[in-house]
Amino acid sequence: MRVEDVSDEAPVTWIEDTASARLDDLAEVLAHHCVTALKLARASGQDALADSLVDPAVRYLALAGDRALQLDVPSAERRYAGALERSATSAGASALSNARYE
Repeated sequence: MRVEDVSDEAPVTWIEDTASARLDDLAEVLAHHCVTALKLARASGQDALADSLVDPAVRYLALAGDRALQLDVPSAERRYAGALERSATSAGASALSNARYE
């Protein structure tokens, strides 16, 4: 298997489709898969795929931060920092704004 063939995007889509009513509960898992897929896409030169993963990565990182805030502030801070780091792009900024007001 080549690096170009590896993606964590499929699990994200499957989880979103299967557990749509529980996405808040699964935010940490979704954030992990989105960030991993984003890193793999960038590393393998798949810029279009990477760009398409910025929005869900930011959204799920922000949601995971919200979920962790009451129980684990340092973890919440790491999630928010990850969302902010990825929101440097225009797509990411839009996703962060939408995540905060949904």
